[in-house]
Amino acid sequence: MEDAPADAALIECMLDQGRAPLAFDCVANANDAEAFLQQAPPFSSAPQPDLILMNLDPASNDGRKLLEHWDGTVTKHVPVVVCSDSTSAEGRQFASDCGVAGHLTKPFSVGALVKVLLDVLHDRSVLIAQLEGVEHELRRAMEELVRSNAELDDFAYTVSHDLKEPLRGIRNYITYLEEDCGPELAEDAAAKLDAISRLTTHLNGLIEGVLSYSRIGRVELQTQDTDLHDIVTDILGSLKPLLTERHIDVRIPHRLPVVSCDPVGAGQVFRNLITNAIKYNNKDNPWIEIGRLERCPAGAHIVIEPKHTPEAVFFVRDNGIGIPRETPDGDLSACSDACTAATSLAAAPESD
Repeated sequence: MEDAPADAALIECMLDQGRAPLAFDCVANANDAEAFLQQAPPFSSAPQPDLILMNLDPASNDGRKLLEHWDGTVTKHVPVVVCSDSTSAEGRQFASDCGVAGHLTKPFSVGALVKVLLDVLHDRSVLIAQLEGVEHELRRAMEELVRSNAELDDFAYTVSHDLKEPLRGIRNYITYLEEDCGPELAEDAAAKLDAISRLTTHLNGLIEGVLSYSRIGRVELQTQDTDLHDIVTDILGSLKPLLTERHIDVRIPHRLPVVSCDPVGAGQVFRNLITNAIKYNNKDNPWIEIGRLERCPAGAHIVIEPKHTPEAVFFVRDNGIGIPRETPDGDLSACSDACTAATSLAAAPESD
């Protein structure tokens, strides 16, 4: 980039004298240089340059403005060499900070010019080779990831199929017992058979959940209209023996609504929350409450996607171990204490 034709011709002559294997195009100013890079008129057929040599004083106001403008854009993709009359160390440092790859101080010899240009181009070719190597490794890693994911899918499918086989056998035997001995079964025995049937259904759902979990992040969520009340009722039914053993009162003040969600994922979330509420509660009168927030409580930090409404916020609360409401934002010490206490509680025989 040179606005003086004579100086541009001199540079071209020096490159010829130095026998540098470089083609040479000249533009007069920064606007033309950017048009050249973007292959905009009148440079629509111009090739992309491997290097930009520009006559610019990096210590001047104009030079600084241009380098700041090019920093992270032009200098990120094409190496820039600056030649100027300035010997300012501050200007050189500013140019380097803006991504300039080389600097020549006038007057310079043919040898100095060719050496700087070839050194910069060599560094660029090395960098390109390194980037191509990284790109190759990324492609290889992606191919390996695709292969690994396919193997994981096959494994999850095989395991889920093998685990479901005994469940089908259990269901069949339950059916045989009900058909052959149904009228003769005591009420308590019939209730236990019904519980076994429900638990096998639940275990089948868990197996399907594991299969879905193995695909999280690689497949879309299967959203559909889901009755959350039915999901929670089924979960509580499968946990009834544990709830009864620990004398836990479960409260659902209002029927939970039908929402659009992934039923397997929603069930996993509710089951984990309810199970934790059961496990980490050693109060004399333990209770669990499940419901929907009519409005977000003051001071609550709840992130809701734009397409959702506050009515889609649900809760599982209990009177067991928890983090105090007054815990300052960002202070995780109370959370750490609660986790430690929960671990101790889980390890205690009388409360496990």
